[in-house]
Amino acid sequence: MGKLTLTICLIFFIFFNDAACLTPRYSAIVMDANSGAVLEQEGADKICHPASLVKIVTLYMIFEALKTGQLRIHTQIPVSAHAARQAPCKLGLRAGEYVSVETIIKGLITKSANDASAAIAEYLGGSESNFAAQMTRKAKSLGARSTVFKNASGLPNPYQVTTARDMAILSRALYLHFPRDYRYFRMQAFRHRGQIHRNHNHLLGKVPGLDGIKTGYVAASGFNLAASAVRKGPDNRPKRLIAVVLGGANRHWRDQRVAELLEVNFQRVGLGHQPSVKEEDEEDGDDFEVNQFLREETNRQRASKALIRPIPISWPSSSSKSSNQAEADEEQWGVQFGTYSSLNEAKLRAKKMLTTFKTGEISTPKVAKGKKSFYGARLLGLTKQQAKTVCRKYASKNGECRILAID
Repeated sequence: MGKLTLTICLIFFIFFNDAACLTPRYSAIVMDANSGAVLEQEGADKICHPASLVKIVTLYMIFEALKTGQLRIHTQIPVSAHAARQAPCKLGLRAGEYVSVETIIKGLITKSANDASAAIAEYLGGSESNFAAQMTRKAKSLGARSTVFKNASGLPNPYQVTTARDMAILSRALYLHFPRDYRYFRMQAFRHRGQIHRNHNHLLGKVPGLDGIKTGYVAASGFNLAASAVRKGPDNRPKRLIAVVLGGANRHWRDQRVAELLEVNFQRVGLGHQPSVKEEDEEDGDDFEVNQFLREETNRQRASKALIRPIPISWPSSSSKSSNQAEADEEQWGVQFGTYSSLNEAKLRAKKMLTTFKTGEISTPKVAKGKKSFYGARLLGLTKQQAKTVCRKYASKNGECRILAID
């Protein structure tokens, strides 16, 4: 009887803890990158899913392998069938081809390429699962004690968990241990096979001093962002802050919240609204021309516009192109089939759509409209073409649906 009771308790413990993580939970932290001191926090130790913030440690492992000589920047990495079939976002790597370490680094940072993540994981770890175990050990050795990795990309896995505090610790470690390699995070885009892939970190070039680090999204995590910014202090030395937000309701709210956290905490130390500081050894890298073009384009578009604004794209619409359409083309996509007064109704609709279209990932976020709350029925994690196809088929029989740009 004792063993049976213990087994039942264990099952309930796993179920309820896992169920809690499946609902995005907001948490945030701001850390001084130099001292490690926590300047502000809210629920910083809540267990949540990291999504593509996993790639912070994937990149740490790459930079470490470069430092030890296990890798060279131009080492050619083979692409397996497993790597090639990873879900978007991806570079479109083909099984049997080879890709350089530098291309993988740039692909992870800008495109958040899951195929590139899997390829380097297999090369360094023998398999992606072995590499994920190595990542977990590395994270714990750096002080991220609540973090467990199950893959190198951040694609959905119920047992892949972290906290805002851990992600700040890992972001800080990456910067402190590899300051020269950290320059890659400043890239607003890079060119691969003639195509320009834009960075999913939309705060680059918009928040003074912000120069990295990583976005993330899956339905279970909500919208995540670890960001770092540097400004010159009263002692004429650069002062760097790291802000992490997990479980944001949408991309724009997440970005705005990170921008606010950084600005407020810079103001507290007398560095509000300071210009960017270019630190020693920072370079623009091989994609200087691409990034310069994007900076100029961003400056033109930003004239008299707010820091963050939504991308209104819906179907059917004769004017679905926006000034940010080119940027949106590089992001993950989703479809919303309407809003419902009850969570159960939204879940039933989303499940029916998943059964009908057999693609995507269910999400039923709470949406406030005035004093009332509704629940959206969504399929997320689609490519642009999948989202358009799904919406077209749905709209032909059921009326209007909405395409969502996410990252």
